[in-house]
Amino acid sequence: MKEEVKKNNILVVEESDLVMNVLYTVLDYFFNVDWALDGIFGIQLLEKNKGKYDIILTNHTMPRMSGVEFIRQVRQMFPSIPIVCFVDDYMEAPAVMEAGANAFVVKPFRALHLLRMVRRQLGYKDADEELMDAIAKGRPADDR
Repeated sequence: MKEEVKKNNILVVEESDLVMNVLYTVLDYFFNVDWALDGIFGIQLLEKNKGKYDIILTNHTMPRMSGVEFIRQVRQMFPSIPIVCFVDDYMEAPAVMEAGANAFVVKPFRALHLLRMVRRQLGYKDADEELMDAIAKGRPADDR
């Protein structure tokens, strides 16, 4: 019988189908992933599903609402939820951190780096070999 492991819930706010498909492929092994096309839809999902999400991943550059504005609004609603923001270069990082992001990832990024970052923000303390083993097995390593 397969061991049932609780997956954390992630909200990814990203307008690009291509990027979202890559993110979903990487993250779905470990997490339940919901997707919003922009910050406005992201805020609506957060309001509709209060308390559901354990972490938010968002892009810096999006239509209708910037990542910085999205992060500010999320911080007012949910002061403690971890937020990781994708930035195009290091010059964008200070603005997202000042807005309230917990961390940033510069694009393009490696899947393993993103997984490490997300898991660290969620409190996991796995070493690279444990993370690689969990990836190979296709399930979360519950080692918090």
